[in-house]
Amino acid sequence: MEKKYEKQIENLALSYLKKGRNFDIIHTKYGLDVLRKNKKLLDKDIYKILFLAFALHDVGYSLLDIPPQDYESIKKQKQAHAILGSQEVKNILGKKEYSALLTEDEKNVIQDLVLKHDEVENVAHYTYKDFETGRFLMSLDTLGAFIAIQKGETTFKQEDLEKYLEKETERRGKHIHPMLKGLFDEVVTNIV
Repeated sequence: MEKKYEKQIENLALSYLKKGRNFDIIHTKYGLDVLRKNKKLLDKDIYKILFLAFALHDVGYSLLDIPPQDYESIKKQKQAHAILGSQEVKNILGKKEYSALLTEDEKNVIQDLVLKHDEVENVAHYTYKDFETGRFLMSLDTLGAFIAIQKGETTFKQEDLEKYLEKETERRGKHIHPMLKGLFDEVVTNIV
C-alpha cells in the first residue's frame, strides 16, 4: 500500500479517535508501529487489510453518545463500538477514493475484522488468504495497549489497569500470533 494512502487513513482514523478515548489514539499508534516493523514479513494484500482494519478498529468509540473512560464502562460498550465502527468503516471504504485501492472482498474483510476485533476467540480463527489475519489484528490491538501501558501512557486508574492487565494477559495472551509472541512476552515482562 502506498505511503500516501497509509497517511491518509491514519489521519482519518485520528480524526475519529480524537472524538473518542485518548487511549485509543495512543494504542493505535503503537499497534501501527508494530505492524510497520513487520511489513516486509507480510504479503502486501495482507498488510493492506491489516493496516486499514487496525487503523480504523476503534472508530466506533467516537460514535457513542458518551465515550467510556473506565474499565467497567468500556466492557459495557465493547459490542456497541464494534457494531458502530464496522458500519462507519463500510461508509468510509465505500467512498470513491478507495475504489481503486480495495476490492469488494477486501472491504468486506476489513469491515468484518472491525466488527469482530474484540471477540478474541472468534477473531483468533479469522483467516484471509490462508493467513491468520484476525489473530494478527487482535495481537496488534493487545500489543498497542500493552506498549502504551509499559510506557506509562495509560488513562486507566491503577485499579482498572490491574484488572485489565490480568484479564487481557490471560484472555488474549494465549491467542497472540506466533510472529508477535516474542514481542508480547517481552512487553508483558517489562510491565510486571
